[in-house]
Amino acid sequence: WAAACGSVGGGGGACEEVWLEVSAANSNALSFYSSCGFRQAGSTRGSEVQRGEGGFSMVDVERRVLCKPLARLRGGHVRAAHARAAAPAMCAPPARVHQAYTAEEDAWLWERRHEPAAEVAAALGRGEKSVVARLARLRLPSTSGHARLFHARGGQREGAGAEEEPSK
Repeated sequence: WAAACGSVGGGGGACEEVWLEVSAANSNALSFYSSCGFRQAGSTRGSEVQRGEGGFSMVDVERRVLCKPLARLRGGHVRAAHARAAAPAMCAPPARVHQAYTAEEDAWLWERRHEPAAEVAAALGRGEKSVVARLARLRLPSTSGHARLFHARGGQREGAGAEEEPSK
């Protein structure tokens, strides 16, 4: 794509963004691309070859459509680093990595617990694994996050019911 966008060989630099599709079930790839600045722009469905126990087969899958704007230099050329979009070194860690979750973030996260973790992580500026781990802790009645989320609003819900709905 770099040659087509004109960033190689002094071309005109016609591309302004990179688009790609990733299987919705591939959480590692979604997390990686999110950390590289890609954002979800939609989704598609279609057939794809997958390997299973009995060999390869065509299966119907959902894919996430991701997009990332390209940085521009004077003269309209795409920055050379963006020609290596898959290089892990260019991918910055999430903005809030290693920062404690606030009560507001816990409440927001809990409200979106059934949404794809990669999307929620991107919105919070956190890694996907962090979001998954935080949700697991919020489900445990023995954690301070659970107590803060479910009991700070005056409710005393515990057990299985507390796992599904915080008190209002």
